[in-house]
Amino acid sequence: MDALVPHLPDLQINRQHIDDIHRVGSDLRGFETETLDLGSITDTDIDGETKVEDGYIKKVADHIDDCIHPVGDNIEKVKAVNANLDDVKTVAADLSSAPSNIKKVAQATDDITALSPKVEAIQTVAENLEAVESAASVATNLESIKQTVLQSNAEAGFSFRYMAEASAGMTVSKEAISPSVNIKVGDHVVNRIGDYFGITAVTETTATLSPKQGSFKGEKGDKGDGIQPDAVVVNAESLPAEGTVGQLVLAGMNLYTWVAATDTEEAHWENMGELVGPKGDTGPTPEISVEATSLSEGASATVTKTGTSEAPVFTFGIPKGDTGSKGDTGTTPEISISIQMLDANSEPSVEKTGTDEAPSFLLKIPRGLTGATGTMPDTVDLGGLS
Repeated sequence: MDALVPHLPDLQINRQHIDDIHRVGSDLRGFETETLDLGSITDTDIDGETKVEDGYIKKVADHIDDCIHPVGDNIEKVKAVNANLDDVKTVAADLSSAPSNIKKVAQATDDITALSPKVEAIQTVAENLEAVESAASVATNLESIKQTVLQSNAEAGFSFRYMAEASAGMTVSKEAISPSVNIKVGDHVVNRIGDYFGITAVTETTATLSPKQGSFKGEKGDKGDGIQPDAVVVNAESLPAEGTVGQLVLAGMNLYTWVAATDTEEAHWENMGELVGPKGDTGPTPEISVEATSLSEGASATVTKTGTSEAPVFTFGIPKGDTGSKGDTGTTPEISISIQMLDANSEPSVEKTGTDEAPSFLLKIPRGLTGATGTMPDTVDLGGLS
């Protein structure tokens, strides 16, 4: 009794919950009962250990490490599941239904994975869903809108049209003018350099252009700096292994720039094309004149250009050569000259034969043309004898 007295409050609490104690005891022994004989406090045969063979409490105890502890470690998640139990029930109901939306999502895992890198763009679409739905509505009616526009174009006129090689006064096929529908007198045609012309006459298949009425060509701008590469190499094989984003390298006649890596390709040199400009217009053929002037001995030779691009004049300044030593006295040649008359319409010429000491020159000279016949006066005044 002395041992029990300090525990009377606990015993009182146990008495109040005796039914629950009985229920636990019966579970530990593996059977259900409303009452449980726990023996007498005067029993002296108690061996100090209760053998539990079955029961729910034993099952929980047997799985304390592999089940109960993980639940305890994740108690916050368990609470979150409990707080969202209605959503869990909704998911469970969907999984048991046919067709299941969740199963459809699972089957589209590859598509969802492909969309993952674009989640920001998807979020933007979601935030602008109203505009997207509006665009979808327009797309639905796009064919109808297209037909309406085409019909309007067919019925309307165009103030300005385009023909690359249009020039003053030419008559051309309507098909050469864009757009070619409903061409009428008073419309304008613009060519590739910005000059425009009026349409003065129209037939079933042709249109006639007026003299030039104006030009859309602006004033000539300042000369640009052009492309300045950061480096120049012989060819593409000589490009450096790596570069910096935006770097320009001229390899042969091709320009390359270094581009950064993306999700689909590594960083690399991108070929921007060959640096060859369009063929220019044929220039005028210049009429070149050449003149020469003597300079003093020892001066440097010069070339100066005057005149215009169409008629340039090149003047060559040629220094006199050094005075040479006096040569031997030459022989006096014995020259002979003969003359041969040619027909009146022949070309004159000179033929040289013989040797340097006795040259012979044959002059071939055409006869003069026969003059008109003169008239003789009836009388001639010879003057006085004195």
